[in-house]
Amino acid sequence: TRSLAERAQQGASLKVDAFVSIHVNASGNVAAKGIETYTLPAVGCEGSHSNSPARGPLAGHAHLALSTRLAYYVQRSLLSADGVTSKTPPTDRGVRHAHFKVLRDTPAPSILIETGFITNAEDYARITNPQAQKVIARQIADGITKAFCTTK
Repeated sequence: TRSLAERAQQGASLKVDAFVSIHVNASGNVAAKGIETYTLPAVGCEGSHSNSPARGPLAGHAHLALSTRLAYYVQRSLLSADGVTSKTPPTDRGVRHAHFKVLRDTPAPSILIETGFITNAEDYARITNPQAQKVIARQIADGITKAFCTTK
């Protein structure tokens, strides 16, 4: 497993077109569930999980418009299954903004996806199902494609 700094450095050294960090969430509240996708907040703005704005522009801010579009299309695609990956569609926790290291320090359009909560029985069943994992991967790829191919 690579550290957060190593992940951001790898994205920079490979000169990627986009950096997508895929995670599984957890909470002490077993009712917490759903999918959320993060991107950086605008320069000088607070994140969804932060009380203080980042100082000055960060490497990731150079690609903020495309990162935001990428987050939107991937989140939308992940929610489009309408029961394909489980009996009910996943809960939409929205596109959020945070100063996560991999978003701050990667000089490319960057997003971080939380595919569900391992601590929630419904999400756990979905994210540990190999068939559902394939669907989730395809949905992420579809969202990336739409973000890069949409000019609106």
